[in-house]
Amino acid sequence: MLLSHFNLPLEDHVKMDKDSCQLLLCSSSPSKWILGVMYRSPTAPVDDFRACLDEVKRYIDDRPDYTVCLMGDFNVPEISWDPPVANPRSPTSDVLMRFTEDSLLSQYIDAPSRGRNYLDLVFSNSERLVSWATARDTKLSDHRLVEFGLN
Repeated sequence: MLLSHFNLPLEDHVKMDKDSCQLLLCSSSPSKWILGVMYRSPTAPVDDFRACLDEVKRYIDDRPDYTVCLMGDFNVPEISWDPPVANPRSPTSDVLMRFTEDSLLSQYIDAPSRGRNYLDLVFSNSERLVSWATARDTKLSDHRLVEFGLN
């Protein structure tokens, strides 16, 4: 589910469901924002993950002057995010790193969300978009609760 403030009307949505990888993308033409939510199962085949990321890339490329915020549970523990380094033996981490580099997206969550792993992530193409981010323990999930503010 993706909720938006009434001052940020969302339109032109795209959904993708590959069983092990789900995606929802929306845009707002008045504010020139793209908001996206993704879930990738820990056992998702790399081709399903690549298909979802390819859809995001097409959506972004069709709106080159929009600010992007892509968030979700990516379940790629093989990446170290400070600095961003993919595990060379993990095709999934390589796919995500190539996507972020090709799409000029940076990752803004600076605390692990499950154990020592950064699974729940927020990406943007604007360094001014994410004003703060935190991950804190919750009784609702085995993941930490990731919260962040947008400018």
